[in-house]
Amino acid sequence: GYQDPQYEHRDTTAPVMTRQTRQMLLQIAANRRWRVHKGDVSGAFLQGREYPDLLHCIPCPEICQAMGIPEGSVTRLRRACYGLVDAPLEWYRTVSEFLESLGFERLWSDACAWAWRPGGKLRGLTSGHVDDFLFTGDDEDKEWQEIIRKIKERFQWGDWEADQFTQCGVKIRKTPHGYELSQPQYLDNVPEIPLNSTRRKDKEAETTPREKTQLRALLGALSWHAQQVAPHHAAEVGLLLSEVTKSNVHTVIKANTLLAHAKARRDHVLKIHAFNEAEPLQLFAWVDAASQNRIDGGSTQGILVGLGPTSLLQGELGQISLMSWHSSKIDRACRSPGSAETQAAVNGEDALYFARYQWSELLHGQVNVRDPDSVVSRIAGCLITDSRNVYD
Repeated sequence: GYQDPQYEHRDTTAPVMTRQTRQMLLQIAANRRWRVHKGDVSGAFLQGREYPDLLHCIPCPEICQAMGIPEGSVTRLRRACYGLVDAPLEWYRTVSEFLESLGFERLWSDACAWAWRPGGKLRGLTSGHVDDFLFTGDDEDKEWQEIIRKIKERFQWGDWEADQFTQCGVKIRKTPHGYELSQPQYLDNVPEIPLNSTRRKDKEAETTPREKTQLRALLGALSWHAQQVAPHHAAEVGLLLSEVTKSNVHTVIKANTLLAHAKARRDHVLKIHAFNEAEPLQLFAWVDAASQNRIDGGSTQGILVGLGPTSLLQGELGQISLMSWHSSKIDRACRSPGSAETQAAVNGEDALYFARYQWSELLHGQVNVRDPDSVVSRIAGCLITDSRNVYD
């Protein structure tokens, strides 16, 4: 079909909500005893704004029949329908413009999160992942409830749930002590890679192309599980993914064993603790590294960022709500364990800095993007390592 030449030069990328944003939204809701609602928009792209470009197409026969026009008719698109390269971006702009018209401000730290902050006081939050949205605010706040009513009227919603729901494949449940995140059925339909007894004995035998494909599928499923609710599997999944191209039967056995362990812990839950609002909190980052432990000679880092009471610095025990975590290859070559630990610490400090920035923006707003240190300094942070060399 014909399209406006300007269309080819437009940025068609739409942002998506990050895991850290979800964790922080739930943390604020838990601390303030707000209710979280989850909404799923039906036919989201067709509820977007008027398409800004001139774009013609020839619909498929079924659509022509439904419209009562001859097959092969040239039609003009009025909405960014599913399958169009910039449909997600048009949908995002529709949502963003509408929320901003209600008084929301879009966050600098995550373009898919908006805060309602009349008079400088945080009274509501929303975040979205394409057509899957989370909303939180005080049920006793009449103005917030009016905003929710307008949002429900503006779009057609398939699901609108509270207290217990599934968002982007993660089951979220409200408890008296905060929120619990889990994926109890996610791995049920993930099969192990079949190996007969003869093949199992030859552990050094190279994997076939089919087995490599099965490995990628299995480890991809486990990786998603680790990223969402199971940080205890992240390191092993990452190491196994690095072996796929040079894998052997032993790699397949290790992947099957990891799947069995993950299924055995299907009832594992990740907790967002409800802290007392008067209790001083801060962000912590734990970092660790292993030198030259990957199949290509690379090194691995582990970074975990969590929110907890400042009393931890005095040696007291306390609860930690995890905000982000990952295990990955260190980009630069490491010539010693000390080098690996140092680079993990530097990267962990980067992750901690951004987490402090986002938590500060959520709580206080008033962000000067040209002076991020002023935003970060409002939230205390601590980097934790078991390397004495790094500490010294």
